[in-house]
Amino acid sequence: MNKIKYTHPKVLSIDCEEETSELEKAGFNVEHGSFGKPYNVSVSSQYEPVKRSDNLPKDLREKEIIIIDTRGLHSGSGDGLEKEFPDDELDWWAKCSNGYIDPKSRAMAIHSSTFKDIYVNGGIFIVFGSPRDLQDLIFAKNSYGSLEINNKINYDNWGFLPLFSKKNFNINYAFGTEIFPEDDFSENSILRKYLVDSTYSITIEPTYMIEENEYRSFANDKFGKSVSGVYHEPGSTKGHIFIFPEMKNKSGFLFEFISKILPEISPEVFDSNKGKSWKYSSDYENHTIVKLKDELTVLETNYLENIAKIKDSIAQERQEYKFLRDLITETGDTLVSAVHETLEHLGFKDVVDTDKELESTGETSVRHEDLQIKDSSPLLLVEVKGITGLPSDEDALAANKYVAVRMRSLGRTDINSLAIINHQRKIECLNRENENVFRKEILLNAEAHNLGLLTTWDLFRIYKSFQINDWSHEYIKGSFYKSGRISAIPQDYKFLGKVVKNWKKSNSFGLKCEIEGLEVGGKISIECNNCVREAYVKSIQVNGENVNQASLGQEVGIEISDNYSHIKVNQRVYLVK
Repeated sequence: MNKIKYTHPKVLSIDCEEETSELEKAGFNVEHGSFGKPYNVSVSSQYEPVKRSDNLPKDLREKEIIIIDTRGLHSGSGDGLEKEFPDDELDWWAKCSNGYIDPKSRAMAIHSSTFKDIYVNGGIFIVFGSPRDLQDLIFAKNSYGSLEINNKINYDNWGFLPLFSKKNFNINYAFGTEIFPEDDFSENSILRKYLVDSTYSITIEPTYMIEENEYRSFANDKFGKSVSGVYHEPGSTKGHIFIFPEMKNKSGFLFEFISKILPEISPEVFDSNKGKSWKYSSDYENHTIVKLKDELTVLETNYLENIAKIKDSIAQERQEYKFLRDLITETGDTLVSAVHETLEHLGFKDVVDTDKELESTGETSVRHEDLQIKDSSPLLLVEVKGITGLPSDEDALAANKYVAVRMRSLGRTDINSLAIINHQRKIECLNRENENVFRKEILLNAEAHNLGLLTTWDLFRIYKSFQINDWSHEYIKGSFYKSGRISAIPQDYKFLGKVVKNWKKSNSFGLKCEIEGLEVGGKISIECNNCVREAYVKSIQVNGENVNQASLGQEVGIEISDNYSHIKVNQRVYLVK
C-alpha cells in the first residue's frame, strides 16, 4: 500500500489499474474503479439483459482527474450477475451476436451526468481511445414470453460524456503505428517521448457541431487525421479532455503527464487549499489588484460577447450556405435544389428547374432532365442523382437519353448533357471512392456522346476553389461543357509534382519538378482535400542556393507568398498558366 503524499488532485483510474502504478508510488491520491467486465453468452441473434458489474467510488463527483481506457476488458463468466429490473419492466438488453455482452456503456450512461459535472467544474479527463463499441442495444421488457422493444439505445463505450456522441465526434476505426506529433504544442514533448512502439486504433474527427478552436490535435496519422488531441472550450472554466493512443508504457506516461504537464494547464486541480480561496476575494486584496480584477472582468465579458456574436454569424452562414451540405449528402428534390443554387453561385445566370417549369404549365406526366443551363450554346441538359453506392450505367448515362427528345421538341441540335451524381452519399466525402467512380466503358461512351460526368464532391471542390481563389465565372465555365469525367482541377493547370517535405513555419515545401516552367513570381496551386489553393512563388532553392527558375527533374525548395500552414507531404502541386 503506497502512502498518499498529495491529497489533491483526486485521481480516479477506470479499468486501467496497472497503468497508474508510478503515480501511486509517487504518492498521488489514486483510486480505482470499473465500468464493468464483459461476460460471455451463447452466440445467437437473440437479446439478453445487460447485467451491471460496475464499481465506482461513492465520492465519484469529487474526483478531479478521470483516467479512462475505452477498450473492452477480457470477457469472463456472467455467473452471479443479476438483471437490474423484473422481466415485465423496461430494461437494457443487448444482442448476443458477438458472443459476449459488455456492460460498460450502461454504466457510462448512468454516471454520465456526474462526469459532466466534473468536466463543467474544471475536471480533467485522460482517455485512451479505441473504436466505438458496435453493440446492438435496446430498451425493452419481456412481455408474456416475447420481447417488447421500446426503443434503441445509442450509448457506446464513449458514452461517459454526452460531448462524445456521434453527432459531435466521428471516432473511426483506423489501425496504424506511424504517428506524427504536431510541433505547436508543448504537451507533445512528453507525448513524443512515449510514442515509441505506440499504436493507434482510431482517428478523431470533430463534426461541424464542434467549433474549430475547441479541439486541437496533438498527433496525426500519415494522412493528416488526428489520432490524439485535447478538447477544451477557450475562455471557459470547464475542464480539458485529452485523448491518447495506445502506449506501451502508460504508467510512465501518466506519471510524467500528470506531474509535469497538467499543473501548468490546470493548476487549480492541484490546489490542496481550495477551501481557503476566500483569502483572494476582493475584500482582502489591495486596491490595485481590485482594479485589475475589474478590468479583467470587463475584458472577459467583452470576450464572451464577441464569441457569442461570432457563433451567431457562423450559424447564419451555415443556414445561408446549407445548399453546400445538401450537395454532398442529399438526394431527390433537395439535391436538385442544391445543385441549382451552387451553379448560380458559380455565376450561371440562366439555370432552369425543368420539373418546376413543367408543373407551372400543368405538364406533370412527362419527365425530363432535372435542370437546363441556358447561358450559352450548347444548351446543357442536367440530370441530378443521389445514390448510396457507385453509379450504374443507367445512373451515369441517364442525362443523355433526353438529348434526342429535346432536339426534336426545340428544333435545335446544339444540345449536350451533364450528369451530376452524389455517389456513396452516406459516406464521408474524403472516404468515398473518388478516383474510379465511373467504369472505363462509361467514360468512353460519355466522351463519344458529348456527355459530362461530374460528382457533387467535385462540384463542391470547384465551388470552394472558386471562393478561395476569387475565380471568375468565365474561368470555370468551360469545364461544365466538357465531355467525359469533369475534374475539380482547372483545365489550364499543369502537374508540377508532389510535396516531399514541408516547413510549415516558413510557408515552404520541397518537390521534384515533373515539368519545366517553375519560376520566381509565377503562380502555382496546391491541391488540398476539398479545394485547390493558388499562391505566388516567392523564392526557389536548388541545393541550398537561390535560383530564379527550376528545370525538369530538379529537386527544389519552394517558398510561397501566402501564409498557408496546411501543406502536407504527398499533396499535388500544379503550375498555373
